[in-house]
Amino acid sequence: MIVPWRMSIFNYDVRVYIQKDRETRRKILFEIIFYSMDHIAQQKSWDLQFFENIKKNIIERSYTIYSGYRKTVKKKKSKAQVVVFHDFTFIDVKLNVYTSENTVLKTIEVFKADANAYTLGCFCSKISWLDDNIFRISDSKEEIFIDVAVQEETVTFNFDPKRNTVEALQKHILAIKPDTPEHLRKQYMQA
Repeated sequence: MIVPWRMSIFNYDVRVYIQKDRETRRKILFEIIFYSMDHIAQQKSWDLQFFENIKKNIIERSYTIYSGYRKTVKKKKSKAQVVVFHDFTFIDVKLNVYTSENTVLKTIEVFKADANAYTLGCFCSKISWLDDNIFRISDSKEEIFIDVAVQEETVTFNFDPKRNTVEALQKHILAIKPDTPEHLRKQYMQA
């Protein structure tokens, strides 16, 4: 059974949608997903409260979905975890630094990238503490290193070419950035 106020989702004028700001478009897309979840759950006689909890959680996080990408890494008194915020067109990779009581002390933005599994698998393969301040994220071939200085909250990209040149590695970084035009992104990935 379709709820009358949600019927308008399927009759939505795309031209109006395109003119909305990014946050409003995100909310509209989530409402469509929520409606679909409700409809399928009702048809399959699934636990509706389970889906209500998911929706409530997403709305409380300002329509943002995030997950821990790797387990928390400890070094002495320091703990940190790579966390990925998922959006419809990009992912936002951040580093959560925790207190000894496991509450978030600070969140540092590491980079934004085109939303695909390849990006995470390739560029966030290995994580570790270099010292009490520097947290390192490296690619699977250990040629691209993203060093996060926790105290300063700065991010530095370093390169150690083994199979690629520094220029090719820099192009790989450009290829994953969401603001890189699609035709260049494909070209850079092949560098």
